Amino acid sequence: MKINIVRVVIAGIAVSFLCLLLACSQQKEGTQEDSTTSGNPLLTYWDDFDFSDSLVVFNPDSGEQRLADFMDDLQRADDTVGIEAIHRMLGQAKAHPNSLAHFTGLYAKYLYDLNSPIRNEALYEPVLQFLVDSTDLDEAESFRYGKRLELLRKNKPGSAASDFRFGVAGGGESRLYDLEAPYLLVFFYEPGCPYCEDDIDRISGSPYFGKLISEEKLKILALYASGDENIWKDYQARIPNKWINGIDRKVEILGKSLYDLKASPTIYLLDSNKQVLLKDSDLREVVLYLNDKT
Repeated sequence: MKINIVRVVIAGIAVSFLCLLLACSQQKEGTQEDSTTSGNPLLTYWDDFDFSDSLVVFNPDSGEQRLADFMDDLQRADDTVGIEAIHRMLGQAKAHPNSLAHFTGLYAKYLYDLNSPIRNEALYEPVLQFLVDSTDLDEAESFRYGKRLELLRKNKPGSAASDFRFGVAGGGESRLYDLEAPYLLVFFYEPGCPYCEDDIDRISGSPYFGKLISEEKLKILALYASGDENIWKDYQARIPNKWINGIDRKVEILGKSLYDLKASPTIYLLDSNKQVLLKDSDLREVVLYLNDKT
């Protein structure tokens, strides 16, 4: 609506009127913004769901399927809306402890498990934050969720990787930040782990990785974090010669929870400044990233 302001003789009145007009305009804009946020259907997604009905909650075709659909929508939502929607949903479930426990378990299954096709730690973080902030958890649960949240927030993409020292063959030592390369793939492994050996074979047999290594665009650090010197020495022949074969002799990575090593192998891709590019990645994702950047 267009407003015509009539010329006023007294300047003070004109200034006051103009200030009042601007204040009303800002208030109106703020109201519209809040309305847009509050009107997002994700925020009312669970309003018609009965968290007290165990037959509905624990039925995979109703409770779990509804959560799966909800998380699918969350993947495309604004971060602020997603966090608020998750917290509202958990707040509704909180009045029914069995339902809350069931859904928090499903959140972990879908968003935190390494084998989940929709794994998304950014969405799992507000779940953990809600649980940590909850006053209804016992001390053991609160501690467990708190440690998981602390781990999840370490070495996130875009952050600086946690530095650590490691032993190398011959008894010497190095540190992560001493390794110089445009890209560094950190391959945390366990000797004898079949998944680790499969990935070792895929990388060592790949002309693509071989070319990147020979052109000095990529270095690979194979790191045994559990610290058993004898196991590590017996396994050294299995690690390709062109890789850096390291061991955390003091077990500081695990002891200080520097990295979230919940599975083997665990793969990180870092840039030349040791900024995390990919966290808990797989070889397919690594190849796609490097192929786009190199």
